[in-house]
Parts: sequence; structure tokens; C-alpha cells
Amino acid sequence: MPWTCQSCGGENAEGMRFCGHCGSPAGHAASAPAAPSEPATDTLRSFVTGQVADRLIESGGEMTEERRLVTALFADLSRKAC
Repeated sequence: MPWTCQSCGGENAEGMRFCGHCGSPAGHAASAPAAPSEPATDTLRSFVTGQVADRLIESGGEMTEERRLVTALFADLSRKAC
């Protein structure tokens, strides 16, 4: 008997242990996202440097992209010179 996923509402064939649409286990309800226990700024600071976090907070969460010129040197050091 086909079953309907409780997370996404997708129809799945009998015998499937996971939803073929979203990957949720069969028979499990989707968990609601937990409310953050600490302010988002504290969480943000744990992932990025303080300077970047300050810039994000000041800009309202949107940063303009920043491009940098990078020079890369590839060398084969596996062969010894005689």
C-alpha cells in the first residue's frame, strides 16, 4: 500500500523506508525548527571573525561581494635534479 510522506506530502511506493522526494524516514513527522536559544549575533560570531560579523550586522545581513587577485604556483617537486 503506498504511503504519503508526513514531511513533504509526496507519494511513495510500498516497502520504501525513506521518502523518495525529501529523504525523510517513513512514519516520522517532520520536526519543527527549534527556536534559537541565543541571539543570532552570538551564533554568527562563532562561525566568522568578529570583523566580518560586525560588517554583516552593520549592513543588515547583506554584504557586497569582494574580489581578490590570487596568484597560484604549481610545481612538480617529485623529481630530483641531478
